[in-house]
Amino acid sequence: MRVSGAVFLAVVSLLVSDVSGWAEPPQVVKIGVLSDMSGPFSDQVGAGSLAAANLAVEDFAKESKGLNVQIVSADHQNKPDLGVSIARRWVEEENVSAIVDLPNSGVALAVAGYLKVRHRAALASSSMTSDLTGSACSPVIVQWVSDTWTHGASMAHALTKNGLDS
Repeated sequence: MRVSGAVFLAVVSLLVSDVSGWAEPPQVVKIGVLSDMSGPFSDQVGAGSLAAANLAVEDFAKESKGLNVQIVSADHQNKPDLGVSIARRWVEEENVSAIVDLPNSGVALAVAGYLKVRHRAALASSSMTSDLTGSACSPVIVQWVSDTWTHGASMAHALTKNGLDS
């Protein structure tokens, strides 16, 4: 699932929700698109998610009152250790405020754990793991799709509702 303009605006709004209360507003808000650019998920996310994020920045610029939002991107290659390494570099060296996309469950869980400790936001799309809304749930993580529990539970509910309970 690609990052929609409305979702992107919501993330940026949360990041800078009370600019009036800041002694000095940030000059730049950086958002990282951490995706699968070359592997099995690249057709559904990857370059398309990056393009969507850049379009959302263009849309947001019209309403931002001068706030500069920048996008950085990388390919996590579906490796949780590489995803966390990229997230760490972005947060600690490039001052990235949020990371979006995370279409691989292993990468999403690893990066979410790191971002929770660093108090940075994550918007996971297509990761599908119910752990992001269960055991690994955190105030800084949003999962922007259904999850594996939802799929199973909704199917079981529909079947049992129609008498198919054996």
